[in-house]
Amino acid sequence: DYLDDSHPEEFITFMVMEQGHFTLDDGSLVEADCFTASGASKFSAISFKQTMAVSPVVQTSITTFNENDAVTTRIDNISADGFDFMMREQESNAADHGSETVCYIAWEPSQGELAGMSYDVAATGDEVTHKPYAIYYNRQFTEVPMVLAGMQSTDGGDTTVVRISDNSNTGATIVLSEEQSRDSETNHISETIGYIAIGSYDLQEDSDNDGLTNEQEINIYKTNPGLADTDNDGLDDGKEINYWQDQEINWDGDLDNDGLNNILDQDADGDGMADGVEIAAGYNPADPTSYLSFPIMEAGEVDVDHNWVHVDFTRTFANPVVIARLVSKNGNDPCVVRIDSVTGAGFDLRLQEYEYLDGTHVVEQVSFIIMEAGHYTLADGTQLEAGSMTIQATSAYDQVRLNGQFTTTPVVITSIASVNGENGVTARIRKVDPAGFGCKLQEQELTKSNHVPETVNYLAWEPSTGVDGGIRYEVATTGDRITHEATTVEFSSSFNQAPLVVSDMQTTDGGDTSTLRTLQVSSLDLQVMVEEEQSKDSEIKHTTEDAGFIAILAE
Repeated sequence: DYLDDSHPEEFITFMVMEQGHFTLDDGSLVEADCFTASGASKFSAISFKQTMAVSPVVQTSITTFNENDAVTTRIDNISADGFDFMMREQESNAADHGSETVCYIAWEPSQGELAGMSYDVAATGDEVTHKPYAIYYNRQFTEVPMVLAGMQSTDGGDTTVVRISDNSNTGATIVLSEEQSRDSETNHISETIGYIAIGSYDLQEDSDNDGLTNEQEINIYKTNPGLADTDNDGLDDGKEINYWQDQEINWDGDLDNDGLNNILDQDADGDGMADGVEIAAGYNPADPTSYLSFPIMEAGEVDVDHNWVHVDFTRTFANPVVIARLVSKNGNDPCVVRIDSVTGAGFDLRLQEYEYLDGTHVVEQVSFIIMEAGHYTLADGTQLEAGSMTIQATSAYDQVRLNGQFTTTPVVITSIASVNGENGVTARIRKVDPAGFGCKLQEQELTKSNHVPETVNYLAWEPSTGVDGGIRYEVATTGDRITHEATTVEFSSSFNQAPLVVSDMQTTDGGDTSTLRTLQVSSLDLQVMVEEEQSKDSEIKHTTEDAGFIAILAE
């Protein structure tokens, strides 16, 4: 009520269910009912008409308009017998509200099919806050499902609702949104969120155009009818079924004994190469001794400013991992490289300044490496891996586990490869070891809001020098000595000209928002520095960090 009551159009999801208690084909219990509630300060116990087998996910809505004050619902202590319920007005109001009718749907956690609809009912852990949080559905949807989401706990008492954004057929982003009638603070302690996601489908259609009907994918192959390439191996599901049949190998066999059948296993023979990549390169994804030792890759350098620039690949990639890093400092304003629209044929990139600046940046040079996703073992035993992950952490760190078995701590170079959030953002990593590394997102220091989840690409390569696949390479770390001052790092390899270089900090010893900036590269050395931004203060001194680099040159 403290606002003007004028709001732009939003999308609202609704569910209508006949009142009663139901048992679905898979044994899951569902109950829909209504009750009368009043007041806005105390919980009342609501009992289910019949006892559930397990604690359900509960969604509630007030379905009358008996009092004009805006009001929402809070629930707590959900059990198989019922739940506690309370109405909440804005915080600055008296803790009271007139009598209203409240309806609920209680659905046991489950996934299945129901009358031409797919459903997923689940709850998160006690970990959702005012920061954007990504949920991933437990089943396959052919289309973007309808989603109801609500708090299943009342750990924080401030008036709050759940907001949903970025919904897709694989997941959505949720956040807890407090109101500000009493104060401007909107931080909320962690809560458990429950959701009901429902999507429709036609069994006879081929929703993802992969050559298999939805019925075949759902009932026979257990592939995703909403994704043409379920296991993301560079081969559409229909073509993959045909491949295994042509090889007279069962699609539902398990060549590498990893618990995944061949059609759902990105690397069926366990040799570190995705099946589609092996086929495209002329290798056999059913033979662990037949694999590409040096990765399919290309590299280059492009001039770019704040405007989007498109880069075409010289070959087609099945699952490209794009790494792009600055290798010049023509402009004084700090900026980050943004990557978007990555396909098998190319990608877009631009420079983005932080929000406290004017957004216009002079032309800089950006080096890029594109590599097929996978884990590789070079002829000399050196391990390297290209991959991607979704990172949503902005204060703590998400732990990233590498897919392959590294024998030494690799050098890790990262790039954010999506533009889900508008603000300038960079990735910071720490605690790199042979098993993985920690990673989080950083916006400018002045910004109080948190960044939505982004795709972060990584290239992990064990420290080494050599020549393989027509490429001379050097991968190394600098030691804990790189600061805000330009530092020269000499190559140990003999390059006959300046190689292409991508670099990144391997530590987060200094917490201020910053990136590693390569200033210049020659055949003998490179020059790097840690660049902080100045949204919060003018200070740009940075403590020592360990930096890593990958230098490559075609021979």
